[in-house]
Amino acid sequence: MIFSYFYTNIMLAITMIIPLLILGKTREYFNFLITIVLIPLYLFGMLRSFGVDIDNYRRLYEMNDNFVDVGFNLLMFPFQFTGMPFEIFLFSVGIFNLILVYKITKRLDVNFGIVFFIFLLHIIIVRDFAQLRVGLAINIALYAYFCSKRWKYLIYVLAISVHLTVVILIVILTAYKIFEKRRMALSFLAITLLIWPIISLNLIILAVIDPRIELYMSWQRQGYGESVHTYVQPLFVIFLLLIYLLQNSKNLISLKLTKIDIFIFSLLHALVIFVSFSQYAIFAYRLTNVAISLYPFFIASIMKNCNSSITYRLCVFVSLLFVLDQRSNKDAIINSIGVGI
Repeated sequence: MIFSYFYTNIMLAITMIIPLLILGKTREYFNFLITIVLIPLYLFGMLRSFGVDIDNYRRLYEMNDNFVDVGFNLLMFPFQFTGMPFEIFLFSVGIFNLILVYKITKRLDVNFGIVFFIFLLHIIIVRDFAQLRVGLAINIALYAYFCSKRWKYLIYVLAISVHLTVVILIVILTAYKIFEKRRMALSFLAITLLIWPIISLNLIILAVIDPRIELYMSWQRQGYGESVHTYVQPLFVIFLLLIYLLQNSKNLISLKLTKIDIFIFSLLHALVIFVSFSQYAIFAYRLTNVAISLYPFFIASIMKNCNSSITYRLCVFVSLLFVLDQRSNKDAIINSIGVGI
């Protein structure tokens, strides 16, 4: 409950400050202020002994069980070998995530303070504070996207070895690299979108790679092997697409559709992924969540865009806050976190 208290009050205070960052005149000052407040809050949460799914990770760490995802085993090994407490391992993963996100914001030339604020409002809660491996694998994959070809695919393999579902994001990132260089870009986009219904119809074949796939498919439980029962995710994706359309209305009117960037490319894929895998809720929810990983950077790019009016940027920010506040599982995850070694 201590973490929940700090989280609620600090995030509320930062929410009041963010509009000042959008104004631009003192952007760097407020970015620094937000950063030095949010980073300790995040690391405080990562140094936890209790929380969602934490017992499974602790058992994996302390009992040295062999795990399907080899890369995660390799990351744990130095800490296990030296006898470090489990909490120190979590804390170190948090520092690694911070470095990766910071480097990605630099490559995309967006404000780290705004990006990390959105991460703490949404992404970090459902990943770092719940599904630890997924968050780490996604950050590694996004960092790899900006690396040279010499290292890119090796780092992609590392990301996949930490959590298999990051393959979804890697396919999207790789497809976009090809998309950028093609003359018939829209035709190629349509072809890549067809990947997901084809995979969903042949999902059982992938169980050869990971037996957990068949287990989830046969688990007739809401949120797992049953069909989707809530459509919050696709509505959120549509909300982001509407923001994109408003932001790029001039290009759409002039039919410069081949200029679409990686943000809308990933959002379109996310929407098709949800529809394609809706027969199995666990895949629809989790894979869509992976596919929208770039959206905090997209929002930060809007906040930085001086061609957009301050009123528009503030409306986007307030709308996002409202939408994210409607999530039902946020409080349960935050309240479950207990900090201390």
